Amino acid sequence: MKCPKAIAWQWELGHKPQFSYGECLKEECAWWDDVTEQCCFKTLARGIVPIINDLEELVKKMPHAGQFLKERR
Repeated sequence: MKCPKAIAWQWELGHKPQFSYGECLKEECAWWDDVTEQCCFKTLARGIVPIINDLEELVKKMPHAGQFLKERR
């Protein structure tokens, strides 16, 4: 597994930044979750993604700003 915490940015003039990931240290890392036996970032992502999906659905169903206002003459 590649470590999401050990991202090294490489900036090149005129190019998009490239990522290089370090190797996962598993149990030796401070970010390792012993309960789920995976990286804390992975555990957080699995919890946040459903919330983000629900919020996107709410945004789609929200009425537009002036939808219920009466027109003034």
